[in-house]
Amino acid sequence: MKKLILLIVVLFFNLFISTFGSLEYKITLLNNLFLTSLLLLMIGGSLFLLEGGFFNIVIYGFKKFYQKFSPVGRYVTEETNQNENVVSFEFSSTNSFLIIGGTIFSVTFLIGLII
Repeated sequence: MKKLILLIVVLFFNLFISTFGSLEYKITLLNNLFLTSLLLLMIGGSLFLLEGGFFNIVIYGFKKFYQKFSPVGRYVTEETNQNENVVSFEFSSTNSFLIIGGTIFSVTFLIGLII
């Protein structure tokens, strides 16, 4: 259901934007759909990377650096004896962004090759 709603919103958004474009309505619509699909793919890819824990090593490195070189960080580490907790993210719309973005990207790319 989320995928269908996202697809409808993207299509209506692009129809609205392309009506204010140039006289070549079809090419303007195709270009807008292509750029919107790239935006959806970037958002979906970013969410996928966050879910997969790609940046956990970087966050862990910054925490260790802060604890080692900051007096407050050393004090907090000594007093609390905290274990390093890794932040985990879960987004319900990651697959929707990737599937809809990939589908629109593929269709507009193929139509662009044909035209």
